Amino acid sequence: MTKKHSGLVRRGGIWYVRKRVPDDLRDQIGKREIQISLRTGDKKLALERYWPTATEIEQKFATARRKQSNQQITTISVEQAEKFAFAWYQQQFGDLDNSTRTAFGKSDIKEELSDLGILENALLEDDEAAVMPMLQGEADGFLIAQGFPSEKDDLTGEMILSSDFDKSSDGYQRFIQLIRRGNLDAVLQQRAILQGTQRRDPFFRQPVQRQRSADGSSQHPNSITVADLIERYLNSPWFEEGSRKRLDYEVACRVFAELVGAKRLVGSLTHDDFSDVFGVLKKLPPNFTKKARSRGKSIRVMAETNTGEALSVISINKYMAHISSLMEWAVKRGDAASNPANDKYLRAQRNPGSSLKKARSSFSDAQLKRIFSSQTYRQPDPSEPSMYWVPLIGLLHGMRMEEILQLRADDVREKDGVRFMRLHRENGNSLKNTNAERDVPIHDFLWTLSFETLIEKAGKSGDGRLFLDAPRGKSTGKFSSVYSRRFSRFLSGIEAEADRTAFHSFRHNFRDAQRNLQIPLDRILQIGGWSTGTGTHSIYGEGINLSELNTALQQVWFDGIGLEEIVAIDWTNKV
Repeated sequence: MTKKHSGLVRRGGIWYVRKRVPDDLRDQIGKREIQISLRTGDKKLALERYWPTATEIEQKFATARRKQSNQQITTISVEQAEKFAFAWYQQQFGDLDNSTRTAFGKSDIKEELSDLGILENALLEDDEAAVMPMLQGEADGFLIAQGFPSEKDDLTGEMILSSDFDKSSDGYQRFIQLIRRGNLDAVLQQRAILQGTQRRDPFFRQPVQRQRSADGSSQHPNSITVADLIERYLNSPWFEEGSRKRLDYEVACRVFAELVGAKRLVGSLTHDDFSDVFGVLKKLPPNFTKKARSRGKSIRVMAETNTGEALSVISINKYMAHISSLMEWAVKRGDAASNPANDKYLRAQRNPGSSLKKARSSFSDAQLKRIFSSQTYRQPDPSEPSMYWVPLIGLLHGMRMEEILQLRADDVREKDGVRFMRLHRENGNSLKNTNAERDVPIHDFLWTLSFETLIEKAGKSGDGRLFLDAPRGKSTGKFSSVYSRRFSRFLSGIEAEADRTAFHSFRHNFRDAQRNLQIPLDRILQIGGWSTGTGTHSIYGEGINLSELNTALQQVWFDGIGLEEIVAIDWTNKV
């Protein structure tokens, strides 16, 4: 094994990273060597996983050495900050591409893009008082995990960086800057993937060695054929046999191989080759793969002879994104020196007037007043509790529709004097991401409307769900698929419809209210379950305590939209 990948060994068909523990640290660590499995027998995949694992071991040595010498480091250099930022990013977002590529329906994509827009705006906030606590929390948590001196916060009881640590240093400020940049990059990556494009901040990419061919072009020494690359890619752990995702990528890869040549060396591909693929895709008719097979024509001929309708912008970008993902995978594995397909100019542009996949916006005050002054809230029907409670919970808690509809009586709990809703994946519940698993304090206003009666009645039912009047969709298995249509009819009936607004707009209203109140960003993200990736709290702690979250949530209120006139449900009149 080369010096570059020192300690990479194979045992029993599985690759490991093995590092000898320095003599002066053996007593403290209690081992002569550290060995970590890379969980693969594939050499290329092992090389891809080598650096984050090797970095983790070296950090263990550095942490042990600091503790051994009781070294009170009070600052970090800019160089250290950049190394730490790269390691932090790998921990947080190293598998972002694969975790984001899941199956979304059209409405799900709109909601996800909407949430990502909220996150992006939050990270770009000029109000440092709102965003800085979250960024410093991530930075400090990482540094403490690396063995930097810490102390207990007198107010929260949590461990924080030592007060002797110089947070005004250029190194620490660079670390904060890169953490914000990394979080923003994760948001933009997820958006690009959902929109059928691709992007990546070059700072957080592992550099790949290149060599120049005789004609001066960039070529990789370990290049393989396009056909071999595709076979390895589609048989990698990221694709489940027979899944829709794999079938989609198979089609894109087949098109790519036909257009550039299956026997072509990956390392010989240039930007011109991908530009040619892009040009052909723009001329192809819809469903061209089926037509090409039935007529016996090549894809290129199909493009040149097409005089009718062409592929949609979304379809073109989807093919290019899949091809770019293939090349990105080749770069990570060392099969290619670069990814020429990762170019914003190799993406089709939508018409300026197109509204497809535009992010949701907040409800206007006029819309909110129509909703909460409607008959639903003046003469509530006990047989339809979901139409009464779900919009209220959405507005005052920023929760997603599915999160509310799947609540059960035993999900409403109390801890340290704070009543809250527990959101989880048990009992077949569906959540958007890891950060969506959370505890949300309950707004005091709900209790003034006899919310406890709803909980009591649900607890006595066999199912336990709060909203039995909202069934699951037969095809999707989600409660929201049926309720969303019902809510749309409700908006139409009270003349509260407007472009780019739907139930998810309550989530935007909630975020707007918190921003206007200048609630710190870390509390906003934790209450709403917004996530740029894997979630810092899952690595460094349990997050902000319920009491502090409750204080933040109880501040949220909306004047002038009729909330004060809402009538509580009279359960004795149930029909």
